[in-house]
Amino acid sequence: MKTTLMVTLSYPPDKATEVGQKYLEISGTLPKFIKRIGLTPYTMSCEEGIKAFSLYEIKDEELADGIRKLSEYYTKYIEVPGLKYRVDIVMGAVEALPLIGLKPPE
Repeated sequence: MKTTLMVTLSYPPDKATEVGQKYLEISGTLPKFIKRIGLTPYTMSCEEGIKAFSLYEIKDEELADGIRKLSEYYTKYIEVPGLKYRVDIVMGAVEALPLIGLKPPE
């Protein structure tokens, strides 16, 4: 089995260049067992300014190490003033429906 993690960053709009520079600096440094899903990070405007999120897939047996490695990776961003990040475990509807006793569509 695999677990999907979503990492969300939020930061003031005037820090976008600093965040972009940090992204270019550290991009590609995650271990190979952490699989990025899609062409992330995705960005959008929000109340805090800018929000960016990325999705990752990690085998369950490597989940603890994966969360630790993601946290180490994203901690490199915290030198940008006003930036916050969080790591969440997320599920698709097909995975979540059985948790409430419903059968997903085939």
